[in-house]
Amino acid sequence: MEVTNFQTELNGLFDRPRSAADIDDYLLSRGQWKKLADEVMPVSRFLRFREVESGRIRFPLDSHSLDAWLWRDGLSQHVEIEVTVAQGTARFRLNKELVDTGEGRGFIGVSDDAPKSEFDSALSELREMSSTEQVLSAYRDGFFRCLDKKDKQKFCGAILVIQASLYVLPRERWETIADAVRTRAAGLPFQEAYVICDHKPWGFQIK
Repeated sequence: MEVTNFQTELNGLFDRPRSAADIDDYLLSRGQWKKLADEVMPVSRFLRFREVESGRIRFPLDSHSLDAWLWRDGLSQHVEIEVTVAQGTARFRLNKELVDTGEGRGFIGVSDDAPKSEFDSALSELREMSSTEQVLSAYRDGFFRCLDKKDKQKFCGAILVIQASLYVLPRERWETIADAVRTRAAGLPFQEAYVICDHKPWGFQIK
């Protein structure tokens, strides 16, 4: 599919009225909405962030290939795109709280490798403010975990897109940890790597 047509089709999809159940399933990456939420939308935001407005995009939508194939104008060989998420468990639990109660919060200071009991404990507490340092520390470690998990030769030459809830802090604050993440990403087999906001098409390049 042409990139321009792809973005137009996506815009039309979200312009249509949706049931509350559809919205909940999208937030929680369930059922028919899972691939859209976990793969298609992150790639769309990445393309917008990079101002890629031409070429072709394809989504295998299976568990064997990388998440998307991009053909740039003038090139016969496609580049593969792999999508992952930083603090994915925390994001799911926060969205689940929003779906279940109608109220949500933007951040809990629990890492993805923590046991379920830590998430349960954090979500049982009253909402409280978190410092910029707490948020940056949690996400820096989350980015590191994503990079370590994707350090495999099968990703050689591909593009890595790490989606994250960057909206929880002003854009300039993320530069505080960007260099550390770039250093960690330098040795990975990906030709390029990016952190992309999971709400808006902005982020920063880390390789």
